[in-house]
Amino acid sequence: MQRYKTAGTARISQVARHWDVDRDTAASILEERDVPFVVGDGPRRVEWVDVWSLEGAGYVAPGNYANFKARLLRVDRLGVAPENSRQPDAYMGLIRLKPSALRARCAQVQQPIIRLSERSQRIRPCDLDALLSLLGV
Repeated sequence: MQRYKTAGTARISQVARHWDVDRDTAASILEERDVPFVVGDGPRRVEWVDVWSLEGAGYVAPGNYANFKARLLRVDRLGVAPENSRQPDAYMGLIRLKPSALRARCAQVQQPIIRLSERSQRIRPCDLDALLSLLGV
């Protein structure tokens, strides 16, 4: 019998960290979008595939699970390393574009921007890398 790797589940706090929002905001977005919670004891959990579906992703190959579980970047902070950031490179501090120019280029493209709410826009680091390669940046 062949076993298939599943993406697994995430606690609300893990989803909040993934989206770079607080726990209450993450729970609110999940409930608003009718994401089903996993039934069981302990903290409320959701399936990663449901989180990615909410983010606009269809099928995610098992080889991409790590990229899709990575913390999303805030579009409004691209090019600006947040205070106390352990990974300033993740916010494109070394790119030769001004932060406003980088955000403008991302705004021109409908995808890969993830719109969690009207004010919360995110992008996957792997999608940003691909977009910047496409733009020749």
